[in-house]
Amino acid sequence: MSVRVELVESEAVVARGVRCVRWRLLSEGRGSDVASLPGARVESLPSSPGVVWQRRIELSLPVGARLEREVTSPGEQRRIEVLEHLGRDRRGAAQRVVKHRYVVLRDGRLGRDEGG
Repeated sequence: MSVRVELVESEAVVARGVRCVRWRLLSEGRGSDVASLPGARVESLPSSPGVVWQRRIELSLPVGARLEREVTSPGEQRRIEVLEHLGRDRRGAAQRVVKHRYVVLRDGRLGRDEGG
């Protein structure tokens, strides 16, 4: 049995960088970007101040399908010396990544996946 699921992905400007929210469908130990799945309907949503982009993804998933929500945001700010700051490469800035797993319920809502 499949149900309709609606997910929102976004990128927003926050202190010291950006916060990005992404969803993946977990299957056979791999994650697939939900927006690129067959049958996924992607709709751009209006942006507000500080929001770079936001989109709604609607798709049909089987009950029991496992999803992972990944939120990437700037890492902890640490104190550094002046000369270290001038010579460092900012492309590798520390990031904090938080992942939560969910399971698709019969009513189309998502429940926390306590098993994974």
